[in-house]
Amino acid sequence: MNREERLAAFERMLAAYHHNHNRMARIGHELRARAEAITLRDRPKRRQYGRNKATWTGADEDYYLARFFELKAERGTEIKTLTRKIKRQAVAINAQFTKLRLNDPPDLPTCPIIHPGVFIDK
Repeated sequence: MNREERLAAFERMLAAYHHNHNRMARIGHELRARAEAITLRDRPKRRQYGRNKATWTGADEDYYLARFFELKAERGTEIKTLTRKIKRQAVAINAQFTKLRLNDPPDLPTCPIIHPGVFIDK
């Protein structure tokens, strides 16, 4: 295998890593959106018109979090599998980077955490 083929394989590894990273981020977004939809469906409110008229209560937030963690538990094996895969890919990419003796290390985003709030990338 010559250097060009190795570089092409390295680029495919990077593309697969980014694909799985985006897939994990999509899962988190889907879980948050689904939990919010369930909460809005199950706990209807009267509409409040005007500025700063929130209808979301503490009880609604608790209900939302409970639904979120239920949905997350349903997809737990998929999330764990994808997390392990992303971590393995990051190790392989770093090893390949060292082996190819490239100048600029790839800027790999870390595995996203599935969180009920906003997207957290740590």
